[in-house]
Amino acid sequence: MYGTKKPIYLEEFDEMVSRTCFVKRILENNFVIPQYPYFKESFVQAYKEIKEDSQYHGGALANYIPTLKKVNPNLWASAFCSADGQFTQVGDHHTIFSMQSLSKVVSYAYLHSIYMS
Repeated sequence: MYGTKKPIYLEEFDEMVSRTCFVKRILENNFVIPQYPYFKESFVQAYKEIKEDSQYHGGALANYIPTLKKVNPNLWASAFCSADGQFTQVGDHHTIFSMQSLSKVVSYAYLHSIYMS
């Protein structure tokens, strides 16, 4: 059925879309964040403002953790992925970062969302 080069008629397309929730959500713009382009723009702007804010500069590396002791303190990145796969990343996202204590925040947010739902 899929992968053939024959034309797809409206009835077939309708059947495929009704069985593929993700395609249907794309066509209906029915995502967790419907206005994702605006959200992404705001996310990137917030990243830039925080990066330029002197309050967030400085501090000491955690030299008692070997992985963190080696990190360049000038590298900084942020990423966002919604539950339905809308994704953006900014900053030094091509550099591998150790999650360390940051993973606690991610885990807490995940568990909190499960508990509160």
